Amino acid sequence: MNEVSTSESRDAPEIDAIQKREIVAIVSVGCGRRTAADYVGTTVATIRREARRNREFARQLCRGERNQELQQLQHLQKAAEKHWQASAWMLERRYPELYGKRDPRQLTIPQVAQLLAELAEIIVAEVRDDGERQGILTRLKELTTRLEAEMEDRRLAEEFDS
Repeated sequence: MNEVSTSESRDAPEIDAIQKREIVAIVSVGCGRRTAADYVGTTVATIRREARRNREFARQLCRGERNQELQQLQHLQKAAEKHWQASAWMLERRYPELYGKRDPRQLTIPQVAQLLAELAEIIVAEVRDDGERQGILTRLKELTTRLEAEMEDRRLAEEFDS
């Protein structure tokens, strides 16, 4: 069953206790909410609406999804004991800035910061007017500060998400 329009989802019947248990069981084994909705004959929007109305159902639903996530991570850790590829895969996804595959033509934030530092040296050497030079250097410093803040924000977001 596909997710229906908003007006149709409002008319969808409520989810009964058996359906709630089935939904939680389905997401607990790794299926998504769409699969669970299809199985019990409802919509993802109805599941979402019921989770907003019923805190206990929302808690069970989230717990089922998280338990499945934890199980998969445990399987990967166990596999990593014998297969280095499992460790590499986890590192690439957990710390993409450090270990993730990237386009070799793409610059990292530290590389951009280095480029800006070198540009500042060129400006100091080539721009003779003190006022112009200081204006340009001030703007480059502001840009570097924003890049550093962006890097820190990403690092904190990754820590928070983990």
